[in-house]
Amino acid sequence: MLGGANTHRQWTRPVGLTDVLRSAVAEIDQYARVKLVPPIDGTVSGHAVVDVVHLLAELLENATVFSPPQTTVHVRVEPVAAGVAIEVEDRGLGMSAAERNQMNTVLGAPDKVALGELLQDGRIGLYVVSVLAKRHDIAVQLQSNVYGGTQAVMVLPTALLGPQPAAPAPEHPAVASPDAVPRDPVEPEATDPPATGVTVVEDPLVSDPERQPAPMPSDGDDDRPRLPQRRRDHAAEQPRPVPGAGSSEDIAHDPGLMAAFQTGLRRAEEAETP
Repeated sequence: MLGGANTHRQWTRPVGLTDVLRSAVAEIDQYARVKLVPPIDGTVSGHAVVDVVHLLAELLENATVFSPPQTTVHVRVEPVAAGVAIEVEDRGLGMSAAERNQMNTVLGAPDKVALGELLQDGRIGLYVVSVLAKRHDIAVQLQSNVYGGTQAVMVLPTALLGPQPAAPAPEHPAVASPDAVPRDPVEPEATDPPATGVTVVEDPLVSDPERQPAPMPSDGDDDRPRLPQRRRDHAAEQPRPVPGAGSSEDIAHDPGLMAAFQTGLRRAEEAETP
């Protein structure tokens, strides 16, 4: 990094700022003291992810080293007109105005700083930050806060940010088309009841009650008496069921019927015998 070489590790797609910040926190020793303050929105282009993670890790390392171990380092993300601002704030020892101006000069123009003096001072991490910031046009500045500590602000330019994730489309209820007309349920067609085994046979001797007898032809003044006509027997008009082969009803058997027949036959024979 100090020699100006570029890293060969690059992402091919944008990475969310939440993952970038977590990766930076994981690179320092006192990671448990760092607190990420939500919300954290936005993404970073894949080619700059590794350098941004390393830059943030250096700022977090300085904030944890130069502050009391019982304090917490807060990290906030806020969108600004120039891009996205990331604030690393500690509640440590702080710096004097002269020392803070010197460090801001290192961050703004690393080529004009004597590297040997920084190595003796032990703050070489800020020089690494300045090199990475100059490579991607990232603005980094140190300032004091009301807690007496130091607040490091870095602004990622818009060109370094990846596309925003598309918001999910709202779900609309399905709208029925105007052509769709509800139809009445189709009722099943009535079917004839199944035929039973009882068969009705019409008696040819019994006339139909609806059928009128045909009129007899008359030859004018005929004095001959009219022929007798058969009267309808209403009892005989009732249909008489004839049991078929498949009938389930059995004809009742009369045991005295045969005996009465034989008795009548025997009496007839006796009457004919002289």
